[in-house]
Amino acid sequence: MALCTSRTSVLSGSSSKARRSSSMKVRAAADPPSWLPGDKKYGVPKPQLAGLPGNYGFDPFNLSEDPETLKRFVVAEVLHARFAMLGVAGAVAQEIATGASWAEAPKAFMEGKGIYPAVVTDPGAIAAIQVVLMAYIEQKRADAEGEGNVYPGGAFDPLGYAKKGGEELRTLKVKEIANGRVAMLAFLGIQAQYQATGKGALECLSSHIASPFSVNAVTNGVSVPAMPVSFV
Repeated sequence: MALCTSRTSVLSGSSSKARRSSSMKVRAAADPPSWLPGDKKYGVPKPQLAGLPGNYGFDPFNLSEDPETLKRFVVAEVLHARFAMLGVAGAVAQEIATGASWAEAPKAFMEGKGIYPAVVTDPGAIAAIQVVLMAYIEQKRADAEGEGNVYPGGAFDPLGYAKKGGEELRTLKVKEIANGRVAMLAFLGIQAQYQATGKGALECLSSHIASPFSVNAVTNGVSVPAMPVSFV
């Protein structure tokens, strides 16, 4: 009888440990990683953010509390991320192709110089491009249901990434938003560089590489006004 009781106790203990282990694994899988581990105020995972690509629980201003606001912000972040990636690529490509900074591109564009054909500078052509290629498509995107307004697939997915599905598709979504966040910060930096120095991204980069200690954000004469200008 004692042996049976002992066996039952051991089995019960093992079963209990297995249940606890399983429960911990489920919680670990459900809880998103924290951007500030150990912090009990800002580092606590937010349930409403669980499952979102690239989620680390970062929401110090509690912008995700309202479901409708959160839905709108999720879409807005992805769209801004895509524009930022295009913007950074365009700013660098413009400087490589023409030698002029991205900020000087509108002048060359309107004058039809360099790589810009004169037909594109015509106001009627620009209006047509804006209305047909942007306004119409944006309206169709806004009218789409579910994830269709962010991940439309079809003609907007010529490489068929959306067809991969499962974990592979989720990984691609995480990579997209992660690179997009970096691009948003990068374009902010490109703009700040130009405001401070009047130079493009590549020119600033080459100057910094040539003399990193005398050519940086601290010595540009604007970011830290008390420092002397050393942009050479």
